[in-house]
Amino acid sequence: MNKKEQRKQLIQSYQEKERQMGVFSITNKVNGRRLIGASANLEGAWNRELFGLETGLHGNKLLQADWNEFGPGAFEFEVLERIETKDKLTFDYKDVFQAESPDLATQKIRDYRKAAAKREKIWIEKMNSYIPEGYNER
Repeated sequence: MNKKEQRKQLIQSYQEKERQMGVFSITNKVNGRRLIGASANLEGAWNRELFGLETGLHGNKLLQADWNEFGPGAFEFEVLERIETKDKLTFDYKDVFQAESPDLATQKIRDYRKAAAKREKIWIEKMNSYIPEGYNER
C-alpha cells in the first residue's frame, strides 16, 4: 500500500470512528481550581484546550494565567461523564442517520449537544468550579 492509499485509509478509519460526547474537567493540581466543560468530541477536547493554553490564546484568562505560572505538569484532564446516545455518532456524520433527512440529523446532533451542556452546568454546581474556587464564570 502506498502512502496516498494509507493516508486515505487512515482518514476513513477516523471518520468512521464513533464519537464520544460528554463533560470534562481540567484540574490545577497546585491550587485545586477546575474548569468544567462539555464537548461533542471528548477525544479532541483536551487537544483543543491544550492548543489554546500552549499558544497563550485560551479563552479563559484565569486558567491561562495559572497555566503560564505553574506550567503544563500542574494540570490534569479528566472525563467526568459520557453522554449516552441512541445513535452512532461518527466524525463525518455521513453514516449516522442514513435513513433520515439531513435536517433531522442536524437537529439530533444539536439535541445531544444541549444534553451535554445541561450536564456541564450540573457538574459545575456539583464541583463548585465557579470563580474564585474554579475557572468557570457564572
